[in-house]
Amino acid sequence: MYNPFFSSLMLAIEAQRVIELRLVRLAWGGSEGLAEAQSMVIEKVHAAGEAMTTLMFGGSPETVIARYREHVAANTKGCVPWRGVASAWPPRSPAGAGLIRLPGWAG
Repeated sequence: MYNPFFSSLMLAIEAQRVIELRLVRLAWGGSEGLAEAQSMVIEKVHAAGEAMTTLMFGGSPETVIARYREHVAANTKGCVPWRGVASAWPPRSPAGAGLIRLPGWAG
């Protein structure tokens, strides 16, 4: 028996990695962050349109979830963590002597 709850749960777990990668790229800002924000909105609109079309033509919610999982898997592979920032994590001091200390950061 097929359990749609399991697929939904797996989608939520798998999406967390993509969310993490994208938030890091947004936090870096600049043109890379702007491009990421724009691509996120475009992808969401396309995915919603695809889901709506699938359901309108008699597709099941399970089909929509499976397709969303395919999109998430592709995004996980496509979101290189530090693309465009040339291995800038973790941030180093200009001399490369250690980590940059942020104000108010006890770590």
